[in-house]
Amino acid sequence: VVNSGKLVQSLAAATSQGSFLSVDQIIYNGIGFTVAAVSTAAITIYAKKALQKLQAEDELC
Repeated sequence: VVNSGKLVQSLAAATSQGSFLSVDQIIYNGIGFTVAAVSTAAITIYAKKALQKLQAEDELC
């Protein structure tokens, strides 16, 4: 969430100044956004599996 805010802020700053983002900025923003999205997905999948495991253990007792 924080990284996507920085991406939007960079795009807004570049647009308001009438310029474009540099290639480096585009690459770093893309990598940062991808890392944030993959991390979020991985944590969500892990949490879902952990919750299912806890629920299955609870049903056995």
